[in-house]
Amino acid sequence: MRHHVATIPCRSLNRGGRGSCENASVGSLDRRKYSVLGVKLPIAQIQNAIIESLKGTPHLSYRSPIVDVAQASPDGTEIEVTVEHDLGCRTDDQVIDRLRGLFPEATIATKSSASAS
Repeated sequence: MRHHVATIPCRSLNRGGRGSCENASVGSLDRRKYSVLGVKLPIAQIQNAIIESLKGTPHLSYRSPIVDVAQASPDGTEIEVTVEHDLGCRTDDQVIDRLRGLFPEATIATKSSASAS
């Protein structure tokens, strides 16, 4: 369920459409999932590394991302990362860039979006 409080103007912190918003609203959030395949970092270190890497990303919720381990193998770990972001903001480029910086060996893609409650 989306909660709408008040519409505010949103200014992009990065030029060229990265991290830009359309119709951003206070209190309105969406969720976005990313798949990350082939992570070489030990499983016990993955969640904290992702939280630190995404900290301060414009338009992401103050809540920590959700990290789910889908599968672990000798070739690497497959994870799903779910973030909450301001409704109407395009954050894919920023999130993927930060995850790529953290896991340069991994394959990273958007997976889905779902309404935040």
